[in-house]
Amino acid sequence: RAEKGSFDRRTNNVELNNNVVAKTSDGAQLTTQKLVWLAKEEKIETDEKVEIKKENIKTQAIGAEAKRDFGKVE
Repeated sequence: RAEKGSFDRRTNNVELNNNVVAKTSDGAQLTTQKLVWLAKEEKIETDEKVEIKKENIKTQAIGAEAKRDFGKVE
């Protein structure tokens, strides 16, 4: 979810802005102010401050990239 978003019909990319929360089916949650879905690469990325929570693990960083299922977050 997010307060604002845009969709690029040419690339199928999506940009979400303002209080973005992304969740996976296994309970991982990513919170940031900007999140971009790159359709061709099937990944999400942000260059903003990000917080990632899963079970009893919580981490924060500036910028992140992840495959669709958060299987690998960089």
